[in-house]
Amino acid sequence: MSLSFAASLLTPACSKNHDGSTDPPSTQWAPADIRSSAGSGVFGTWSVDRFGLPVYQYTIDHRTDPRAPQPGTGGKVEMEGQIGNDHIVAMPYNTGRIQLWSQDRVYQWANQYDADRGHYSGGYGYLRVDGQTVSTLYDDRPAGSGSQREFGAGYFHRDNAANGVAIDEYVYAPFGDDPVLLHDVTLRNDSGNVKDVTWFEYWDVNPYDVSGRKQRGMQAPHYDPPTKTLTVAQQPDGADQGPLSIYASALAGPIAGFETDGGVFFGDGGRANPVAATADQATNSIAPPVAIGENGRTVLTFRSPVRLKPGESVTLRYAYGAARPEQISGIVAKYHAADRPLETSQQAWAQYLPQLDLGPEYVWLARELQWSAYMVRSGTTYEEVCGHHIISEGGFYQYFIGLQVSYRDPLQHVLSMIYTAPDLVREVLRYSARIQKSDGTAATHILGLCQREDRNDVDSELWFMNAAAEYANATRDYAFFDEVIAFDGGGDGTLWEHLRRAYQREETWAGAPNGGYYRGPSGDWNDVMDQTMPGVTETTLVPAQLAFVYPRLADVAEARGDAAFATTLRNRGAQVKADTDRQWQPRGWYARGYEGSQPKGRGAMYLEPQPWAILAGVPDAERAKTLVDNIRRYLTGVGGPADLNGPAKIGSAQSPARSDPDVTEFDVNCPPGDGGPCDPGLDSALQLGHVWYALNGPLIWSLASLDGIVPNAREYAFDELTRNTLMAHANAYPSSFVGIMHSADACYAHYDKFAPFCASEFLWQGENMHQPAWLVTATVKLAGIDPTGAGYRITPHFPRQEFSLRLPEVAVEYRAETARGYVRPQGSNAMRMDVALPQGLASANDALITVDGHRVEHRLENGRVVFELPADHGRVIDWAVQRP
Repeated sequence: MSLSFAASLLTPACSKNHDGSTDPPSTQWAPADIRSSAGSGVFGTWSVDRFGLPVYQYTIDHRTDPRAPQPGTGGKVEMEGQIGNDHIVAMPYNTGRIQLWSQDRVYQWANQYDADRGHYSGGYGYLRVDGQTVSTLYDDRPAGSGSQREFGAGYFHRDNAANGVAIDEYVYAPFGDDPVLLHDVTLRNDSGNVKDVTWFEYWDVNPYDVSGRKQRGMQAPHYDPPTKTLTVAQQPDGADQGPLSIYASALAGPIAGFETDGGVFFGDGGRANPVAATADQATNSIAPPVAIGENGRTVLTFRSPVRLKPGESVTLRYAYGAARPEQISGIVAKYHAADRPLETSQQAWAQYLPQLDLGPEYVWLARELQWSAYMVRSGTTYEEVCGHHIISEGGFYQYFIGLQVSYRDPLQHVLSMIYTAPDLVREVLRYSARIQKSDGTAATHILGLCQREDRNDVDSELWFMNAAAEYANATRDYAFFDEVIAFDGGGDGTLWEHLRRAYQREETWAGAPNGGYYRGPSGDWNDVMDQTMPGVTETTLVPAQLAFVYPRLADVAEARGDAAFATTLRNRGAQVKADTDRQWQPRGWYARGYEGSQPKGRGAMYLEPQPWAILAGVPDAERAKTLVDNIRRYLTGVGGPADLNGPAKIGSAQSPARSDPDVTEFDVNCPPGDGGPCDPGLDSALQLGHVWYALNGPLIWSLASLDGIVPNAREYAFDELTRNTLMAHANAYPSSFVGIMHSADACYAHYDKFAPFCASEFLWQGENMHQPAWLVTATVKLAGIDPTGAGYRITPHFPRQEFSLRLPEVAVEYRAETARGYVRPQGSNAMRMDVALPQGLASANDALITVDGHRVEHRLENGRVVFELPADHGRVIDWAVQRP
């Protein structure tokens, strides 16, 4: 870690005042130790960069190394990272190129790679030195020029060296909400002679509408000399009547011409040796307009000649992005005047990312937690059509198909951001309300840009209610729910009215004969149930979820003074809890649904409803132990037949193995022995049976909630958490790139023949948000941070008694004789803190309780400490429980 950078964070040791209280804990948190290379796989090494943040150094030569081609992708060797801010996402590749994604107006790439038609994305450049052209694209670099590629939390870094000149490049999306990438190019003369060199900055312009599967039309580029900015206006089309302009600007350093015609720039020299670089000249060419659906040759390049004395260096800076035409000049002016924007951006990331201390053994987890939190937030995008930010499922759904996919996805992802970016949580809740109909119906899928797809998932509304309840109880921001938001199709209502109507719509699915909810045309979490479970008429997953959600939303209703709705929610919550209790099967788990009058999941366990039943407090202690034992046996593979390759090296499976001799229920579409679903490479008994991060996140949470009820529950929860990490996947399958820096939404289970790969690798493109989002959420829950209607209940569930976790909005630390933390509420309602004693305090009578460093009154309840915490919107409130 860079000591100078780390010093910019507050790191004084904990100190006591004369009255025995502590100084405010929010001033005393040191940066987490993340110095671990564990889980690196064969492609490179995890490390810590000069900003004190995690970085993956990609070191192999993907062109020649036999480990680079990925069988799960048909031999693909080009792998990507992710850089982004709250507005845009860009993908840097191990080849060195950068591809920019925008979805303000449509889901599109600004510079889609298409080598066959002369489009190479850009984000790199060419140095002309001593009569040689040096490309910084890895695949084209001259022999002996060297190259380093680093995927950082906030940037992509390359360095090269040729003919005595070092080339150091960072491409980054500045922290915040600006639709821009910055490219810093530092040239340093390491020779003993004066060097006259020229840098050619290259960005391609090849806008491709992913949803519409078409090339977008463009007008001829325009150059603005005062701001050194090139802009290309996209042509309006049927999907977008107000398109963005794609732009590039030279922010720092000399400019001596430009090219916007790729035919002029590359000529006969091709990608590796553009004729403009070879000739060391720029003709100020203007590319012709491009019709919709046609291939253009537009590029945005700048020529920057510099003279370097021995030992001298210069930093050139360029901007590239897609924005409203009227916004571009302001963005360019802002970053032209910015002082050290890379350092500013990285410091913002350092202050944002969570800090976890679980001791030396889990330094790798502290690193991965930061990486996960970075990946979720850097995957945020802005949709101008809706007017809100969104965090979709990502992956090939977003970047290859052009979909937000399931309505529930952003609502589960933002659970991880309640304590890191509450403003973005509010954005997602607004977005979700905006595409809700006036009768309360949420969408099944989001096609993007506030376009609905209605196949009627029965669980969409409950995810809206769940995220809203978690946000409200955690932040005390009850006033937010008075905000008026339009319904899709006309009319408007407060956000609270949106939630009330979501409840009403959810309950239209109730009344199924066996105590479940009618599944609807599509399904629930399994939103292709009509294909994979066609005989199922009602779902028992949804009532299990509602048994958890309704009481928590009732807490919000009570706090808002809506007593009638609170009573309705509590009564209905009790009913669905009792209905779920009746779904207990003789084998020791809860049914998945019903085929007519027959329960689905009698002879084989489905994972889906089990965690939610636990979280809702449905099973008693005896049943909870039986249920956990069965989850471990059938889904985690502990104690099963040896030929099933258990225990699982990565997460637990959605269903048990078909070949397990104790499994007696199989997918109706696949006869026994054929593998499910009818694929000889798979061995799942039911449905797909994969490892689904969206299922294992709630599983971790639920196991932690059984701490003190089921023996070893906290150890099981932590075991499940660590197996759902990139680290676990990298150690199990070090040659599988999907699982080193990124994850898919599902991977093959331990009993499958394809286990080294992820189920959707063949379509892999970009980060899928389920794994990183649930890792952050589950870690928060294991730290014992549980918002309630009254305030916070703090009950740690880590196997280690001593730990600390700090996020921007909340923190908790346990040491031998001290528990402390802080919260930053978004509202002004007082909070009740209900805190478990640290192990070194035998009795709460021995404890000194302080708030903001001052002693406060407290009371004892069941051996725990209870005290009041004032709430002041946006202000950090410190608390501590310690020995006097």
